[in-house]
Amino acid sequence: VLAVLAGGEEESVQVVVKSGGLAAVCSAMKRHALDDRVQRNGCRALNHFARVGKLVAGMVEDGVPVVVSQGMRMHQKNAVVQLEGVLALSEISKHRDAAESVLNADCVDRLFAASKLHGEHKGLGRKATEALVALRGHLESPDLFFCLVRFEEALADVPVLHIAA
Repeated sequence: VLAVLAGGEEESVQVVVKSGGLAAVCSAMKRHALDDRVQRNGCRALNHFARVGKLVAGMVEDGVPVVVSQGMRMHQKNAVVQLEGVLALSEISKHRDAAESVLNADCVDRLFAASKLHGEHKGLGRKATEALVALRGHLESPDLFFCLVRFEEALADVPVLHIAA
């Protein structure tokens, strides 16, 4: 509902977030962890919120990467939840200030798992790869480099963007 209310317009998204929308989405996702509809719609709303770059720092402070990661973990077999989670993480990963939080929230493993199970679902594999490439551009982490190599090997048969060395 909040994603629809926000409508993707930056000003509307800011009003929704300032009115407690971000806290409400995170709270609902935590309280209803087993409800795939809540997880799908929550990730969709968080994706809309993250498109407003100046909101991302607050989203990270509120633990959004962890909330998305947990939702994706609970609903690994649901391709739509995985797609919405990947889209949210992809949007958050574009921001240098959020990269460390995404890496520390187990999101890289979630991106791998989603791509492996549902890589061909509506461009999910491509979006996961974009998120990982964005993370690599923001972080100098040997662990992340190892993860990217592992990602390439694991998804050799899935049509995704290939990560240049």
